[in-house]
Amino acid sequence: MSRFLRREALRYEVRVVGPWLFVLPLFVAVLFAIAAGMMAFKQAQHSDISNMLMAGIEGAVPLVVGIACAAIASREPALELQLALPAQYRVTVLWRLVLLLAWAALIEIAGVAVLALAFPWALHRAGSGYLLTWLAPLLWCGGIGALLALLLRNRAAAIALLGVAWVFELVFHGLMASYGWTQALDLFATMFSAAASFWLANRLELIGLGVLFLLATWFYLRNTEWRLRGEDA
Repeated sequence: MSRFLRREALRYEVRVVGPWLFVLPLFVAVLFAIAAGMMAFKQAQHSDISNMLMAGIEGAVPLVVGIACAAIASREPALELQLALPAQYRVTVLWRLVLLLAWAALIEIAGVAVLALAFPWALHRAGSGYLLTWLAPLLWCGGIGALLALLLRNRAAAIALLGVAWVFELVFHGLMASYGWTQALDLFATMFSAAASFWLANRLELIGLGVLFLLATWFYLRNTEWRLRGEDA
């Protein structure tokens, strides 16, 4: 009975959040896999195929997860009802964010596992790099997306700001890898600086920032007035 209730609760949360938010990371991952497959069919260089796959694993999937987290944090069709329930609303929001992040992590794990077994040359790092390649940008994008949506009280503005930061880092990846204070924020360190001495520190710092952003989201939601004012805005 308890398993049935848990499954029903899970299905309910997916319906409330919106199934498209869970489909989006999978769609992007498949899209990049198809693009890499087409490049391989055309006999492209291994380095180009590897960069395409890294762009999906390290860049595109975390970005769409950040967008989805912004949507989850900023949208609640029955906010007043949620705030009146015995279960704290911040627990519900955090549960939804964790649910989405866990789903995205499963997609990333599956993709990296296939590459590690069949095409190890496609991955820029081995060992713990399999995990840290995608986990760091995933947590950073998810955490900052949710927090920006609450602080700005505008989902579109939060998504736009996240997108600008993502594009800036991609275009100026050389600049991000050149200075100590920017290295900590380099989302594309695996794709462009996998052999750099700061790579591990970069991954750990991004993970720490992502957790910090999620904790800040948790504390923000403790204040009911702030959340209601954001909904009105």
